[in-house]
Amino acid sequence: MTGLADFLSDHGEAIARTTLRAYPPVYSARNRDDWGFDLTRLRRRPLGAQGDAIRAVALSLQRHRGTNLVGEMGTGKTTIATSAAYLAGFR
Repeated sequence: MTGLADFLSDHGEAIARTTLRAYPPVYSARNRDDWGFDLTRLRRRPLGAQGDAIRAVALSLQRHRGTNLVGEMGTGKTTIATSAAYLAGFR
């Protein structure tokens, strides 16, 4: 029996292609200025990739009733979620 690492090594690219086809990305960091979310309106300056996460979650909140934000402890999920909700127009 092979392990998960072997399985992903053998089938990872096919899984990624299928996943992207089923769930195409909505947000791209390359076009971050095109989304119209002004991060300077926030009281705190986002650190590192938090700015892109805020924009992506705000966009998702505008398009859907809810969204999921997943991150490791200490990545700033609370800051990202509250900032995204504010920029998406929720009060």
